[in-house]
Amino acid sequence: MKLTDTSQLPWQVYKHPREGTAELKVLAAGEAAPGMNFFFIMVRYGAHETFETPRHHHTFEQIRFSLDGALNYAKGKDLPEGWLGYFPAGAYYGPQRVESGTVLGVQFGLGYLNEEEKARAQGELAARGTFHEGIYTYKDDRGKTVNKDGMEAMWEHVHGRPLEYPSPRYPEPVLMNPAAFDYVAGDVVGVEEKHLGTFTERRVAIRFLRWTQDTTLVLDGERSQLGYATSGQLTVNSETAGSGAALWSEHGDKTRIVGTAGSELLLLDLPEPV
Repeated sequence: MKLTDTSQLPWQVYKHPREGTAELKVLAAGEAAPGMNFFFIMVRYGAHETFETPRHHHTFEQIRFSLDGALNYAKGKDLPEGWLGYFPAGAYYGPQRVESGTVLGVQFGLGYLNEEEKARAQGELAARGTFHEGIYTYKDDRGKTVNKDGMEAMWEHVHGRPLEYPSPRYPEPVLMNPAAFDYVAGDVVGVEEKHLGTFTERRVAIRFLRWTQDTTLVLDGERSQLGYATSGQLTVNSETAGSGAALWSEHGDKTRIVGTAGSELLLLDLPEPV
């Protein structure tokens, strides 16, 4: 289990292989299930330059929660402040152009590159080519110029085989407006649940929990789960934090969360282990 007060983390400047600079806070990173890495972050746009990426897709899944501002993800399409978006593996989105805003996000999937792998691959590839506007350009063994998506080039460099994109289970990102959902009684007396959706055969789930009285909730450890407190105060294994706290409950780890009345927690269920 890991509990993090995000207000105490410094912003780090991050230059993306696809053109654009943003700032981020790393909340948690690791293995969600065997062979499946995840990266849980908070990203702030606008401090350096407009963040832009071309139209693209991924082998992994994403969940985004707009904390501040309407965040563009395709031409004429924004993720409004307070909304969540599920970005399916294999589904195209973009081009995106984000001028300002803050988003909470998680990326996860089989074969997903962790940050160390991406940094190493980018450095090694830069020795024989260049990254520009999301494209990696290099000369092959015959001297022919080759252009390839930057993220795809890094994945293939690390795994040593051509990248194959999965068929998208959903054709485009799915947006959710939490304000349009109702809280209902949960399994624990004193804790209500607002279920926004469950996705794919691996049962990725997005929900909010709200404490109506001071009480304890136990996460059973059947899967990895990520949380973000939007109000109130939570105590996890003797550590206490308020709004803005982020938690990671690992697969196999029973996590006790003591919440005060009025506390609210966004809870993300990562894929079930196979």
